[in-house]
Amino acid sequence: MHASRFFVLIPSAGSGSRAGGETPKQYRCIAGQPVVAHTLEAFRALPGRFATVALVVAPEDRAHFAAVTHQHFQQIFSKADVTADDVHTNTLAVLKNDPRLAKYATQA
Repeated sequence: MHASRFFVLIPSAGSGSRAGGETPKQYRCIAGQPVVAHTLEAFRALPGRFATVALVVAPEDRAHFAAVTHQHFQQIFSKADVTADDVHTNTLAVLKNDPRLAKYATQA
């Protein structure tokens, strides 16, 4: 299989003002998960088809996200032979435990 040249950017930084309500629509839960989690899972279910899938977050959350993931680097990359699934699961666990970043993680 040839390496994919397709990149997926999922915008998740909007205010959701047209949808109304206090919570931006990408963070509203449907079937127990935020809309953005369903979107990420749909692309994740197609392994090898994309060079990368990136979630675009609000500018005001970027520095905090970087600090939190740096602080928990050992938890996210928990072993020498870590898999993409491990990194995904571990990153979600870190995000869920941070009050500001929990909105980017799957809600249990």
